[in-house]
Amino acid sequence: MAFVPAHPEPVVAQVLDALDTLGVGFGACHTEFVVHAGRARIIEVNYRAVGDQADLLLAELLGIPLFEHILRTHLGEPLPADLGIRADRAARLAYPLADRPGTLTAAPGPADLTVDGVRLTYRPARALGERHELYGTNRDFLGIIRAIGPGQETVDRAVDAFTARLSWEITP
Repeated sequence: MAFVPAHPEPVVAQVLDALDTLGVGFGACHTEFVVHAGRARIIEVNYRAVGDQADLLLAELLGIPLFEHILRTHLGEPLPADLGIRADRAARLAYPLADRPGTLTAAPGPADLTVDGVRLTYRPARALGERHELYGTNRDFLGIIRAIGPGQETVDRAVDAFTARLSWEITP
């Protein structure tokens, strides 16, 4: 999942119109949509902050106190006119997935490092010894990689190289 700093105005207008039609109000909310042939289609609207560490990535990437803003808004305080959002970096989330059911018998531990100006954070999503079926959902995540850096190509290269060095063993 790569961060898109701004969608084309027609896409934004389509998504906002669809949210208005649905009657979506302000709250800790995220919307999942796809764009095909210039047309935006809503997949789902979730009345909660985005998960799977995308919220942590956004707070760091944009350089804002995301959770503080959410809480203050729910307390009735208006958002600041200028959030002070950074727009000079790129980001990506990667989710190594289990490819079969079984018990996780070997896996990398947590990591925090910087490579070529890209800050990489890896957190395991499963503990060694856990047995899981194959679900076809985020329950198949073996870990979560967050990466923030100076440009998308640099971020993608760093994530791909980092992921290539990791290995997980699942025993049937």
